[in-house]
Amino acid sequence: MSYILDTDVQSRVIFLDSVNAETIMEQDTTNPNICYNSYKWYLNVPITCLPSHRMIVSLIDAQFPNIFYNIREGVNNYLHMLVGTTNYDIYLPTKQYNVETLVSYINSQISGLSVTIDYINYVLTFSTTGASFKIYGDSTIGGVIGLNRNSNGTYQTKLSFANTLIMPCCFNLSGTPYVFVKILNQSLESLDSGDNNNSISRLDINAPFGHVCFFRPPTIEQYLVHGNTIEMFNIVLMDHHGIPLCLKSSNIQLTLRIQYIKAPERDDLTLGTISNTLASHSEKLVPYPIPLESYDLESEDPK
Repeated sequence: MSYILDTDVQSRVIFLDSVNAETIMEQDTTNPNICYNSYKWYLNVPITCLPSHRMIVSLIDAQFPNIFYNIREGVNNYLHMLVGTTNYDIYLPTKQYNVETLVSYINSQISGLSVTIDYINYVLTFSTTGASFKIYGDSTIGGVIGLNRNSNGTYQTKLSFANTLIMPCCFNLSGTPYVFVKILNQSLESLDSGDNNNSISRLDINAPFGHVCFFRPPTIEQYLVHGNTIEMFNIVLMDHHGIPLCLKSSNIQLTLRIQYIKAPERDDLTLGTISNTLASHSEKLVPYPIPLESYDLESEDPK
C-alpha cells in the first residue's frame, strides 16, 4: 500500500556516499571472508518532525559494484565426498570461479575422480575409476554443481555404483543474487511486506562480476519511522543468507527520501470484545426518568 501524504511539510532527499561515511564496512585483516562494522553517516542538521506527524523513509536509487565472489567460505564452498572407502572434505578458496576453474580445482583434490563439463546441457558429470562414490548432503556447494535440493534445505545425494553420476540440475555459478540494505539505528515498520528486519530495499545484482549495478525500484517501498528525529544513518549490506557483504575499497551510493504524514490513529485493541460492547452501550444509556406522580409537589421530595 501507499501512505497518503496528508501534510504540507516538504519532503527531503538524502544522498549517501560511502566516501563521506564516518565508518565503512570492513574486512577482517586476519580473515578476508569476515566482514564487520557498518556504514555510518552523521547529518549536519538532524531530520525532525512534529509529534503529530510521522516520517516515511524510502530508498529511491542505489549504485554499487558487483564484486561479491560466487564461491565464499561458510556459504557454498564445501564438498564432502566418499570415493571407495576414502572420505574427502574439500574446501574451495573464496574467489570468483567460472565452470572451468571450478572443475579444475575439484579434479586436483581427489585422486581418481574426473569431473567433466557438458556445454550443451550445462551439467557436470562426476566419474571415478574402479570405485563407487557418494556426494554427501551436507555439501554446501550442492547448488553450484547441480544437486537437487531437499525440502529442509540440504542437497540430495546418490551412490553411483556405475562409477558415473550426471548431475540432475544445471551448474550455477551466478553467486549472490541480491543485496539487502538494512538501517540498524531506526525502528521501521512496513505495512507492505510485514516483518522486514529493518530492510528498506533489496538491491538486485543486475551487472556481471566487476561491473557497477544500477538500482532504481519500479515500485518505491515506504517504511514508517518509529521516532521523531534522525541524527544519523547506520546501514549494513547483507546477502540472502544474512551474512554481511563488503565492498572492500569500492563505494556505494544510496539516495533516500524522507516524507511526512499525520500520525495515524491507533486502533482500539478492545474493539469487538464484550467489555468494549458493554462500555459503548453504557455510554449511550440515559437515566430512567422518575414519574411525575411520585413527587410531592409541595416539598419536591420523592415519596
